Amino acid sequence: MAINRWVGQGNLVFDVEVKQAGEKKVLNNKLAINWGKSADGKSLTDFIPFTAWDKDAELIGRLSKGSQVALEGNIKVESYKDKNDTMQTKVFVRVTSVGLCYGTASVTQEME
Repeated sequence: MAINRWVGQGNLVFDVEVKQAGEKKVLNNKLAINWGKSADGKSLTDFIPFTAWDKDAELIGRLSKGSQVALEGNIKVESYKDKNDTMQTKVFVRVTSVGLCYGTASVTQEME
């Protein structure tokens, strides 16, 4: 059995924009996750790209850059040819659940 599950909590990196993709709604952004400090005291932050669809995209779309959010999903790997006909690989989280963080309270929406 294979397990492909990712969970993270952090802050939205970019301004939020929900786009229409045919019949579906989609949102692409990054989650900034601060996970510690280096030996010289600098913050260590990972920037995790993610894609949310439909209800999850709409929920995140109510937020703004810098908002704290918890995401759950799976890791997706897609390969494609760029405009120079060079193979590229894109790794991102495909969101399946969103938790909105408000101080000590949170609200979660599961993907239906």
